[in-house]
Amino acid sequence: MEFKYRPDVDGLRAVAVVLVILFHAGLGFTGGYIGVDVFFVISGFLITGLILKEQAKGKFSLSNFWGRRIRRIIPAATAVGVITLIAGFFLLLPADLADLAESLVAQQTMLANVYFWLSTNYFDGPSETKALLHCWSLAVEEQFYLGFPLLLIALKNVSRRTLATVFIAIGIVSFVLSEWGVRNYASATFYLLPTRAWELLVGSLLACCPKPTGLKMVWKEAGSWAGMLAVVATAWCYDDLTRFPGFSAAIPCFATFLIIYFNSDELTSLGSLLALKPLVFIGLISYSWYLWHWPIMAFARYWFGLELELTTAVVSIVISFFVAIASWKFVETPFRKGFAGVGTPRLVMGAIASTALVVGLCWFTVANNGFVSRFPDNVLRLAEPIEKPQRFGIDVKEIKNRELVELGRPRTDGQRPDFIVWGDSHAMALGASLDEYCTEHDLYGVLAARRGTPPVLDVWRPNDPNSPEAVLKWNDEVLDYIRESEIKNVVLVGRWSVNLLGRPNGKLDTLIAGRDVNQGDFESAKS
Repeated sequence: MEFKYRPDVDGLRAVAVVLVILFHAGLGFTGGYIGVDVFFVISGFLITGLILKEQAKGKFSLSNFWGRRIRRIIPAATAVGVITLIAGFFLLLPADLADLAESLVAQQTMLANVYFWLSTNYFDGPSETKALLHCWSLAVEEQFYLGFPLLLIALKNVSRRTLATVFIAIGIVSFVLSEWGVRNYASATFYLLPTRAWELLVGSLLACCPKPTGLKMVWKEAGSWAGMLAVVATAWCYDDLTRFPGFSAAIPCFATFLIIYFNSDELTSLGSLLALKPLVFIGLISYSWYLWHWPIMAFARYWFGLELELTTAVVSIVISFFVAIASWKFVETPFRKGFAGVGTPRLVMGAIASTALVVGLCWFTVANNGFVSRFPDNVLRLAEPIEKPQRFGIDVKEIKNRELVELGRPRTDGQRPDFIVWGDSHAMALGASLDEYCTEHDLYGVLAARRGTPPVLDVWRPNDPNSPEAVLKWNDEVLDYIRESEIKNVVLVGRWSVNLLGRPNGKLDTLIAGRDVNQGDFESAKS
């Protein structure tokens, strides 16, 4: 497919970024996160098309390619990161400011996805207040840009058909890994390149396809609109309980493929709509808008609560839109055009220097514990982070082996626990306090706690990260342990409001009764 500027693709970028922003603002489109996947496909298409075009003319230079990527990505991302850190100095508590500084280091070193995979813990506080969390997707693309051009250089002399075959083969491996990983290692699968690469390769495959010149317009119209319908439908129907990426991501990715493909030789009515100037403009500023909207919303949630009021959400969107315009005009465009003649070595040195300065600023922030002197002692005492309670959680295998968490004074041989605390993550969160209390009062107890698992027999919740069978088995094993140990005092701890009424945001996450369940029942309950 011949590579040229496509205003309809910029319009498609606009659709993607609007879906993401509406999702983050809580204004409908509970699956609007698929906009990121649309971006991945677009990025793979544009990058592959550009490289193939330059290779065909004998003008491709790896140095020039990376130079363009530096000018395109780093200035705006650095500006957002530094300004966010400065704003955090005035808005965040010390521990949260230090965490923000650490995430900025990861953003600057193209490792934000790895950082958030490793550091985002269930008890670290809500992810919605982590101001640079959205940079994980940027890191995925940056890592792709590092290795993918080398593949195209190695395959420079092969036919487009062979090249497409290679893309398909690598993409299948990545897709299978993604589908397997989303069932077994959901967090790593969401954040890391190996399980996301197939999405960019869908766009790369698109760049190898011949134009649909012999196809009747009625089929192009049908294919184009079917693609857009699939994008909007998944953005509307998916939610935070959808198993993602894996197979669920294939629908918006291949829908994006259809939209771009069927508008590649002549615009359909959808293509003409996407090519309208207002949409194209939003597409042009989409990178800056994506970068700015999340920190603004994250700070709003930090101060006003996780569930943004309608007015706050709308104001956040409007502010981020105008900030994005300024960023595009005064940061993105000058660096992309004004430094076009600067050689890559100088750009790399400049990027390294700016990264070193930002990392130094972050190190200084972390070394000073988030500048604790900003707050009086009484505030610091209230905000002092407690010990993270991950160690107070156990799973089915441990409870089966009777390896419960012990609380209080050391156990003597043959001694039965004075009590057992049986519960979900809220019981885990009480672990440190219970241990301290039992030590002070010379008590010996045990804790059986598992995330998302209410201490009630024969029930399960659709949001549990594991299967209903695992939930039922867990509670059975706890009860068997209580009987075997003849424990007389049992304390049940759970988030009962969610178990009985659902979540505050309206998500139905209440208990489901029944022992004869299978995976189909589980998926039906989730949907």
